[in-house]
Amino acid sequence: MKTKLQKNARLRLLSTGFLLLSAQFILAQQTISGKVSDAADGLGMPGVNVVVKGSTIGAITDLDGNYSIDVAGPGAVLHYSYVGYLSQEIPVGSQTEINVELQEDIRALEEVVVIGYGTVKKQDLTGSVAVVSAKELAKTPSANLSQALQGRASGVMVTQSGKPGSGVTIRIRGIGSINQNPNPLYVIDGVVGGSINDISPNDVESFQVLKDASAAAIYGADGANGVVIVTTRRGKEGKPKLSFSAYGSMNLAPKPFDMMNATQYSKFYNQIYDDNGIERDEAYSDEFRQFYYGQGWEEGTNWQSEILQKAYTQNYYLRISGGGKASNYSVSANVLDEDGILLSTGASRYNLRANSDFKIGQYIKVGESFTVSRNTRFDESGYQGSVWRSSLIASPLMTLYNENNKGGYSGPQEAIEYTTAAGDVVFYNNTGGNDKANPVVAQALAKNQSNYNSFVGNVYIEIKPLSWLSFKSTPSVIGSFSHTRNWMPRFESGVRSNSPASLTELFTESMNLSLENQLMIMKSFGEHTLTITGVQHARKYDGYSSSVTASDFAYEKLNTLQNATSIDNVTGYITPVRWNSYLVRAIYDYKSRYLLTASIRRDGNSRFGPGNRWGTFPSASLAWKLNEDLLPDVEQIDMLKLRMGYGKTGFSEIGNFAYEANLSAYSQFSPVFGTSQSLNPALNVLDSFGNELIQWESSAMTNIGVDVSLYRNKLTASLEYYIKNTDNLIVDRSVSRIFARITEPKVNLGDLRNRGLEFNVSYREMEGNVNYEISGMLTTIKNEVLDIPETYIDGNNIARVGNTVGSLYGYIAERIVTPEDFDTDGNYLFAIPSEGIPSPGDLKFTDLNLDGEITDEDRTIIGKPIPDLIYSINVNLYYKNFDLGMYWYGSRNVDVYNSQRASVECFASQDLDHNKTVGFAENYYRSDRPSAEYVRADINNTNLNDRISTWWVEDASFLRMKDVQLGYTLPKHLAQRIGMSGARLYLSGVNLLTITKYKGPDPESATTGPPMRVGTDWGTYPMPRIITAGVQIDF
Repeated sequence: MKTKLQKNARLRLLSTGFLLLSAQFILAQQTISGKVSDAADGLGMPGVNVVVKGSTIGAITDLDGNYSIDVAGPGAVLHYSYVGYLSQEIPVGSQTEINVELQEDIRALEEVVVIGYGTVKKQDLTGSVAVVSAKELAKTPSANLSQALQGRASGVMVTQSGKPGSGVTIRIRGIGSINQNPNPLYVIDGVVGGSINDISPNDVESFQVLKDASAAAIYGADGANGVVIVTTRRGKEGKPKLSFSAYGSMNLAPKPFDMMNATQYSKFYNQIYDDNGIERDEAYSDEFRQFYYGQGWEEGTNWQSEILQKAYTQNYYLRISGGGKASNYSVSANVLDEDGILLSTGASRYNLRANSDFKIGQYIKVGESFTVSRNTRFDESGYQGSVWRSSLIASPLMTLYNENNKGGYSGPQEAIEYTTAAGDVVFYNNTGGNDKANPVVAQALAKNQSNYNSFVGNVYIEIKPLSWLSFKSTPSVIGSFSHTRNWMPRFESGVRSNSPASLTELFTESMNLSLENQLMIMKSFGEHTLTITGVQHARKYDGYSSSVTASDFAYEKLNTLQNATSIDNVTGYITPVRWNSYLVRAIYDYKSRYLLTASIRRDGNSRFGPGNRWGTFPSASLAWKLNEDLLPDVEQIDMLKLRMGYGKTGFSEIGNFAYEANLSAYSQFSPVFGTSQSLNPALNVLDSFGNELIQWESSAMTNIGVDVSLYRNKLTASLEYYIKNTDNLIVDRSVSRIFARITEPKVNLGDLRNRGLEFNVSYREMEGNVNYEISGMLTTIKNEVLDIPETYIDGNNIARVGNTVGSLYGYIAERIVTPEDFDTDGNYLFAIPSEGIPSPGDLKFTDLNLDGEITDEDRTIIGKPIPDLIYSINVNLYYKNFDLGMYWYGSRNVDVYNSQRASVECFASQDLDHNKTVGFAENYYRSDRPSAEYVRADINNTNLNDRISTWWVEDASFLRMKDVQLGYTLPKHLAQRIGMSGARLYLSGVNLLTITKYKGPDPESATTGPPMRVGTDWGTYPMPRIITAGVQIDF
């Protein structure tokens, strides 16, 4: 009995305890709610996983980022996670509402890299691919995307001029050809051959540069100069997001040349006239200048100030994006209006872009991308060459306006009626002998306008019937139409008047259609993964161009072709090109440790003759993650990877009909002997020989690289060595013209090599209130012509075996000739130029062939217009809501022939009365100035002191503060209070400081362009300094 009572008591006690514990649990359980937002823009994040740590209890945020979850009690810890973002863990404690902001995981964003026809994780790359994120591109406000790329990727050299709307030259790993376009292939959202200048930098999600042939060979004949792949931003699942950004810039002209004012100019030329026994020109007298010029006669006209201006840029960008589980969309518009720092120059661009994707059932996905763009550009008139150069040498005695002239502007050598102190009426030349045109007149009255309209788009359908099998078909189109109109009205401007009025109109249109079919198989077998991709790509291009030049308009306000009295010239051409390509690529992965990529592409192109239209381009690369085998226990090493690759690419941009002989109709015929004769009807003449044997330029590249990541990706670095050999160079071969007017045919002759090192390093510390990022890149470039049957000279540039393509070619100027260079009888002791015996103050040139004369045979390589080294340094600091970024870019060992300086620091032929620098005027060589810095003032230029020589070739190395930017991000609660999810204000300066020895306005502008056209500064449009204020707002 006692035992039974004891048992019943124990049961009652256990029951009571269980009830008490249950009540306690029920009372302890609590509900937590809140919102998960993106730290970057404050918008709610749908689909975030919220899990109670150590349990299976979880929830997922809704479309607005809201969630609710039950936890056991205050000791619970919530774990928040989302793909591409850093996870967070938060103890519950006594809270009932927990709002969280997730930060983007930089490492995760960089893990997936677009490599063409697919993607891979960055850590699994086997080839050399540079990745530039949208965040990096946005750091520098840029008018176009290519400008924003400068200095952001090793191995990529971007050069540009300051002309609004002008393109840039992008060279990837050196110069791959002698005469051909150096720019890479652009692939925009899968469309091959688009223009990145039609894309707003704000639209870009990522920017990949395929640098080595093992990566670029998948594009075969188009990949010789490297490949740039642009992926634009697409919508994401969630509520609609509206983004707006705008900036305004003030563009400032660089430091001008120190040219003589009117008083200095008159004094200088009075002295020059006296020294040369020429009667002084009364136009240089104080009395006449005061009469003619009036107020300000001592200074005269500063022509640099008249043609330079403060320029302003406005840029507006608007984007709306969003999506659901089965679809997404993104639509954006961009307006850019940019003034040039030279009078009457500028550019504008209007862009509309849309992307969308839709899932149809379980296996099908469709989508589209398109861009509509209109670009307008106002260029220099072209009258008398460079306006910038003309402003330097124009006479400061000339006034800007003359209301009596047609057009209302003054001109050189106008006869001005003047009454002398003695009462005599005389006519003096207003500028003395200076016949240089008023630099403003053509810029102000002429109109050189180009309009370019383009449409780029594609649609796709992707079918994935099995998890390991997919098929994608993508038709695309690139259409363009451009119209250039160069109107030059009739005007009077002294001896440089323009009559009759003239109009040239150029019309071009093109249509590029393509169809790309892609089949992908991706299978895993235990620790092995194999991805095989097959691609068939067909393209069809048709271009058309016509040009008409007309003159003599009875009524100039109706300056259309039909109102012209005379049609002077009509030209036109058509350009049909067809491509067909096949590609197979295999990617093998074992344990994510041993990686192999191999591909082979076969390309056919109608530009070549029937026997040479097809080319084969193979590639292979492999990678080994050393740390997983050799250093598995070293926790500080995230990754240590060795890469090796080899591949072949080709180049097919040789022009059209090069393999066929061409006939042209000529109405004027100039025989070798005799006078020119008119022909009616026109005579069909052999214009060029065809070359059926012409074939692809082919480049083979070997690449070796090491990638390292340390301390949870805080410190990353890579080092690469590459060597690229190009053979079958396509050049123009000179032929005899005795029997016909022959254009030089294209032939395959010569080989060249590019090799170098690339180094990248970055470190970031993103914890606490003070965060920072430091990164830098360095690239060495060694370009060398290996073989060419004959020296190839084009103006000031030469391609010669053992030297850089496009090397500067001229004379060695040792020093200034002194009286000690003559014997007691006055005989010159050194080699005599063919133009005549030099005098003290002339340049002494080196007689390289020791024949006693200075001739063309004494020219040699005197400079290299491609740098040996380019580098950049980027520093970003973050403190609470403030951010400060500074970006430096530079190049070393690069030379430029400063022809512009030669024109203002010595006399060329027929240079009398042209303006010169103050330095030259005060320190040119005279017998009483034997140690003068400048050559003598020889108005006849008998020694040709201005010819291209080492005297005028300068070191154009520079280090430039490319951008410095200070930003402030509005706190989230303040932004939301005024109806925004995020806002940022910033102030930036571009090109504010340049450290260089170069004496021209800009060391960079003259190094842009084709390989055999670089390195000469003729008065190149200089880079401005830019002050920008901008705002970025998200709703």
